[in-house]
Amino acid sequence: MDFSTKSSFRAEVRKRVAALSAEERRQASLQVARQLLDDAIYRRSRHVLAYWALPDELDLGEFIRQQSSEKQFYLPVVNGDDLLVKPLTPNLVEGAFSIGEPTGDLCVDPTVLDYVIVPGRGFDAAGNRLGRGKGFYDRFLPKTSAYCVGVCFACQVFGTLPHDSSDRPVQQLFFA
Repeated sequence: MDFSTKSSFRAEVRKRVAALSAEERRQASLQVARQLLDDAIYRRSRHVLAYWALPDELDLGEFIRQQSSEKQFYLPVVNGDDLLVKPLTPNLVEGAFSIGEPTGDLCVDPTVLDYVIVPGRGFDAAGNRLGRGKGFYDRFLPKTSAYCVGVCFACQVFGTLPHDSSDRPVQQLFFA
């Protein structure tokens, strides 16, 4: 397969993630949660933007629930072409792309965040991130000075990924 284009990487990742068993996904999610807990920058942070996982993403839902008594968690909400930041609420509603989103109207300025956990279709050693192709995080990340980490399954890590000037890399990557 030709891995010279973003779409070819996305197709390969879909195939790799689909091959993981439910137990492999669960174990990887637990391992990445432990890695986050061991991260000194995460431990010092107070305002954390995470994400609510789609079925083919690393699931940090239990980690978020457990840590929400220690830190203020936020989730992104799709609004047109942009991501808004809303505080985590006990009940989530299905939003755009069938992603769980917090209820309520309160939106938070991205500058209050000090740690952002970013999902991706793929990552490379330089922190380049391949998303789903809509550019939501690429437009959002420049709005915050938070420390940004990527999380994924080990099968989503590549030596290098195609990227361009609009792509925003993460500062650290956690995977299992």
